[in-house]
Amino acid sequence: MNIFTIDVEDWFHINDSTWVLKEKWRSLESRVEQNTAVLLSMLHEHKIQATFFVMGWIAEYFPELVRQMIAEGHEVGYHSYYHMRPIHQTPKSFEDDLVSGLQMLEGVTGQKAQVYRAPNLSLDNSTQYIIPILMKHGIRISSSTKSFRLINRQRVPNKPFLWHTSDNSLLEFPLNRFNLPGYPLVFTGSGYFRLFPLSMTSYLYSKHQYNMGYFHPNDIDAHLPTPKEFGIVRNWLNTVGSSTTIGKLNTLLQRHAFTGLSQAASKIDRQTLPYIKIVNEAVKL
Repeated sequence: MNIFTIDVEDWFHINDSTWVLKEKWRSLESRVEQNTAVLLSMLHEHKIQATFFVMGWIAEYFPELVRQMIAEGHEVGYHSYYHMRPIHQTPKSFEDDLVSGLQMLEGVTGQKAQVYRAPNLSLDNSTQYIIPILMKHGIRISSSTKSFRLINRQRVPNKPFLWHTSDNSLLEFPLNRFNLPGYPLVFTGSGYFRLFPLSMTSYLYSKHQYNMGYFHPNDIDAHLPTPKEFGIVRNWLNTVGSSTTIGKLNTLLQRHAFTGLSQAASKIDRQTLPYIKIVNEAVKL
């Protein structure tokens, strides 16, 4: 099972809006439309229906781009309004963000988003409070954490699993990793995909029965701005390998079959999945 997802952000949407304040975003050169258009064309060529996790801010200012995703048969999920990680939110501010973003997406697409991804796949032991809130507002699939994290004294599986509350459950598709001793290695997408040789990535894909491919529009952009305020390291991380990403992606899609999240979920027997129980004590106050 190989899943193709795209986190629809612009190049300046880094971490928690701390690199560039959101009040300045509209003054910067946006590259999300042109880069996403390239990815949409590539997916059309390979006849792949993917899942696009869209920020509320993107839907607000680039609604036609989001409508194009729907028109081409892709799934649109939610990825926070301003790319704020839950660790820096309260339950109320997280819920307010979720509600406003879901309403924005529904207004743009005419559809209720039912899939969610936390920024930076940052759901961990300290932020599991978001699970009941997601379920409360109709989210049925999450892809928000990484395998091997320790949550409620359980290791996150390297495959789909369920979050259990006292009265409900939520299907989670974690970012799988290669379990190197002492250092679980991400290999399925984004900067890691840009950095690693394709032969290595394709080999690791073939060795795992489940792979969560995740990418960003800026991953394919060899001409991203590199403002001095970001510093040498961040600018390098943003741009390393970008010039070869499209060629590598096309080859990866030729070698391996991909699908979107809801399509993958439809093929899963939930009764056979492992689970992690969310306890009341884990709710953030």
